[in-house]
Amino acid sequence: MKLFVGILLTISTVILQITLVKYFPSLFNIPFVFLISWAIFQDYKSTLLLAFTGGFILDILSMTPFGLFIITFVIITFLINVISHSLFSEPKLYVILIITFIATVIYFSFYWSLAELLIIWEYSFIDLSNFLSFQLLAGKILGNLIAQIILFKVFWKVSTWLKLYERQIEIS
Repeated sequence: MKLFVGILLTISTVILQITLVKYFPSLFNIPFVFLISWAIFQDYKSTLLLAFTGGFILDILSMTPFGLFIITFVIITFLINVISHSLFSEPKLYVILIITFIATVIYFSFYWSLAELLIIWEYSFIDLSNFLSFQLLAGKILGNLIAQIILFKVFWKVSTWLKLYERQIEIS
């Protein structure tokens, strides 16, 4: 049940991201923010599957080289798991915001580096040099932090509901 809900939410965030990107270009990354929350509140294996699923769908629907989102999401999921479970015992809003900040910087640094590498080899007609500015990174960080604050309460309730549902299944 938890995995089904996670996949459904991942697909929903990807669709929402693709829909909103027309109106708010590169302000925030909803699937990425959702993935951070899921990685903090849920187990590593389900987070890895959701990272692959979200990355796969974004790769199919975007004009970036295929595999860019999959690789980036999976690596960031691993790093978030290491950071969140080794340094923090209980998820609180400030912890999630710190992890979101760190993960956003790592994500976009890795994403841009990998994109440049792939574009040099395969897609030389795409120019990503305008993505490498501090202002854009600051905007991404701010956008992801705002989205994380908004999603925190929702995800807290969903996570609590999933845990209660799993306990009921175990008792039955």
